[in-house]
Amino acid sequence: GGYTRLDQLCEIKYFDRDKLLRLQPRLTIDYSRVQKIPLTASGAELLRLHPYAGAYAARGIARRIEFNGGSTSLDDLVQNNILTPEQADKLRDYIME
Repeated sequence: GGYTRLDQLCEIKYFDRDKLLRLQPRLTIDYSRVQKIPLTASGAELLRLHPYAGAYAARGIARRIEFNGGSTSLDDLVQNNILTPEQADKLRDYIME
């Protein structure tokens, strides 16, 4: 999927806020390279491998998509306790709704 925010680099082991602040002037985000995933049955399979979703959430998403007749939304997934609000916020830049 790629990075959509520079602060995501702090999720990398041994990469802290100080390192980010030192490198930030030399870093850019290329949003055109971010792979968007549809919230459909095929997208649920791709989310299984996404670091912000994972296999457990992807199963719940797939079931919700089936229940809804083919698609869903991040807000719906949060309301139905399939994703936490934090997961949905992290996934928002990677999802086509």
